[in-house]
Amino acid sequence: MRIVKVVLAFIIVCILAGIGFLYLAPEKAAKLAIDMERKRSGLTLKEINLPGELHYVYLEGGKGEPLVLLHGFGANKDNFIRVARFLTPHYRVIIPDHIGFGESGHPQDADYSAGVQAVRQSGSEL
Repeated sequence: MRIVKVVLAFIIVCILAGIGFLYLAPEKAAKLAIDMERKRSGLTLKEINLPGELHYVYLEGGKGEPLVLLHGFGANKDNFIRVARFLTPHYRVIIPDHIGFGESGHPQDADYSAGVQAVRQSGSEL
């Protein structure tokens, strides 16, 4: 009976510690969860600097034909990390943050409209 009480006390302490961590350090808890999901999906964080002082941050992982996942406005690359684990065994998955979103550059004078973002992503003019 004593072992059951010790195990139960240990479980309660772990739950309280987890709740305390979430309450006292929510940003660190979220970053830890995102990092774990990225690893589970086989994604690596990468960065590239392009002409015009454009700094792109993206996730990449997997093997096979390339598959680029583009997030919508108000989102970022990490919106795809859970689904990416089903894609990385079959595709080389590339998930960029658009300029002005997530960890990519946020130039002050940049145009963030959909058409301009499409031109940036494609590397050519529409």
